Amino acid sequence: MDRIAPDAGFVTYNETYRILTATPADLPRPYGAPVPDIQIHRNGFACDACPKVYCCDSKLMGKHCKREHGWGEHRNAGRPQLRRAIPPMWTDQVVCQRLFNSGHASSYYAVRLPTPEPPTPAPPPPPSPLPEPHTRRIQAMVDRQHERLQRGRTVVATTVRPGHATEANPWLRHVRWPELLAGKDLRYLTPLTLLPVRDEAVLQEWDRALGEVIRCARRSLAEKRVNVFDTKLVNLFTERSTTGGFALITKLQQGTYDRYRRVWPKLLCFLLRACEPQIDSMPAKGQLAEAEWALDRPFEAADLPTTDLCTSPRYWFHQCFWLAYRRHFGGGRDERYDEWSGAVLQRALCRLSICLLDHQLNGRLRESIVVNFVAINGFDEANGAPYGPRAYTSSLSALVKITQLLVIQEGVYLADRGVVSAPVQHLQALRERFLLKTRRTPFVLILDYRAAGKRIRDNSTVDGFVRWNESYTVLQFKETTVDFDLFRSFVWRQIDFLRRDLHELLQWEPPGQGPPPPSFALSELRENAANIQVGWSFLQHEANRSQLGPYNRWLLDRVVHTAALRQRWFHKAEAAGGVLPRAPAWDARIAALYMKAVKRFMQRLAMLALIMSGQPARGMELLSLRFSNTQIGGCRNIFLVYEQFSFVTL
Repeated sequence: MDRIAPDAGFVTYNETYRILTATPADLPRPYGAPVPDIQIHRNGFACDACPKVYCCDSKLMGKHCKREHGWGEHRNAGRPQLRRAIPPMWTDQVVCQRLFNSGHASSYYAVRLPTPEPPTPAPPPPPSPLPEPHTRRIQAMVDRQHERLQRGRTVVATTVRPGHATEANPWLRHVRWPELLAGKDLRYLTPLTLLPVRDEAVLQEWDRALGEVIRCARRSLAEKRVNVFDTKLVNLFTERSTTGGFALITKLQQGTYDRYRRVWPKLLCFLLRACEPQIDSMPAKGQLAEAEWALDRPFEAADLPTTDLCTSPRYWFHQCFWLAYRRHFGGGRDERYDEWSGAVLQRALCRLSICLLDHQLNGRLRESIVVNFVAINGFDEANGAPYGPRAYTSSLSALVKITQLLVIQEGVYLADRGVVSAPVQHLQALRERFLLKTRRTPFVLILDYRAAGKRIRDNSTVDGFVRWNESYTVLQFKETTVDFDLFRSFVWRQIDFLRRDLHELLQWEPPGQGPPPPSFALSELRENAANIQVGWSFLQHEANRSQLGPYNRWLLDRVVHTAALRQRWFHKAEAAGGVLPRAPAWDARIAALYMKAVKRFMQRLAMLALIMSGQPARGMELLSLRFSNTQIGGCRNIFLVYEQFSFVTL
């Protein structure tokens, strides 16, 4: 017999004898009550045309429906991936049983489980008697202790504690932020790294001036104020040849630059809030008592004669503070003064930012304001835990990228003022001081954190796990649920929309008017993949002109020779008697709508290509598709091979 249910007893001898000697009429009827003490299967497939039931295998049910009921014989011809799905003629998730594993009565049959009765609610507890005076005192003491414990847990959750040996975290073990900030309260530290608010006038001026410095650096790179060797110089952090390596990548998306630009003002806000005198009464002052080296470093005698190259953060901090203060509260009266003060503030902020990184970490790391900022900014105040390497390496990359831009722009500033003859002289000096990996500077520490984060991120899995349902049609990942049946219907709807958009782009309405639609045979078209002439494609092949030549202006001819389309595309295209006016003009509004439709069609086509064409193409591969040769891109990458179009990407 089939396996007995784990929570069932033994089948009696009389019941076993009745089943063994039963006739087909005595066997259990479909969708009846289940036979007790026999295992119940919940993943069966029941045929809609007969009582046949299979367990755990939809392929057997498909073969049965095809053999017995002719299911699937009217499938449309064509490639398998383009056929429409035929709805199944069976029901899944059917509860079923079978009496024996083989032989007589070994087929599965569907059963119906009885509806469970709702649980009877438990009677309410009897009212407790009034507490005695001694019991009330004990209850009050326990309530006070519980409230004190909850307040202590809240403080512990916001206080950084060093890691334990049982808490294996390679990321925190490398950066050592818990040891650096041990005992510090995040409630007082994380607000110091926020962007400036409305009443912080000096920080707002710093934010605007720093954004202008970054824009000037990008403009200097675009105008070739520094050549390719200079960009390689600031992007090479080793002692090897300064002409090797890769040039600095500056062609990033505007959104990436905006996200990167928001990181560096946080450092300046942290510097001002942690070191300004008004912070003495704040709890955060005691949290950062050891991180005030940036204002305590004395002036160096060699820096005083040339203030443009002064490396004292105290000097540039006061310069930036008072320039921003006077510009905010005393500006607007003279345009020349505003322009001059803005340029001076930009140069001073650029120098201050570089001075924060241009020093050696010879003592304890907690004495550096930059190291403290990187550690505090790496904690998520909402969760009370540090960011992982997958979420924080982008902030470290922002610090590296903005530092490189500031170094380049300061070299341009000094070259314009005549302090140096060319920006490369200043770039070489700054590279030797704090950009090389052999130096003990905060910038090198940031590079080390970023390299470790990328290494851990690439060798570890994403947080969360993937879970499938029993029929493998629903996928769950974190808080996201994907139903592949709905996703399949979504793809089919997108294909229908794509056909509708193509119908609209070909101006197929009204039908039956204008020139006939294009008609050609792919098997007769020819291709020459070795032809690299600029502008050439298979459309210009001599053997294809007889088929494709007449359709070179097919869409334009259809618009011109169809009355309804002329009225839609031209201003006053129809005059009295149906004669075109002397000077017709295109309707710009209709043309703009048509170009929007083209863009929508290309977007939907690209989405379907990513979904239905196997492994998704990268952005560069998708955007570099060309059907004809170009001067810069070279040979095209869309070819006609064996009556099919193939795509060749780098």
